[in-house]
Amino acid sequence: LADRRLTRLARFAGVAADELRARVWIGTAAEIAERIAAFAAAGFDECILALDPPYDAAAIAMLERFAAEVAPRFAS
Repeated sequence: LADRRLTRLARFAGVAADELRARVWIGTAAEIAERIAAFAAAGFDECILALDPPYDAAAIAMLERFAAEVAPRFAS
């Protein structure tokens, strides 16, 4: 599912999927937490999540999973 969304978004943005993968957070909860940790180490203290449409049950599930599995790692 993540790869299909990445491919669709890359096509929409007019960039290669590999280029876009370097700029977006796609992966397991641990992989995303690792990427966020690098920003936190650089001094960032908040992030804004953006989802591509459709804003459906899958998008809600993704946000719920982020809130349950990733965000708590950075609570202070």
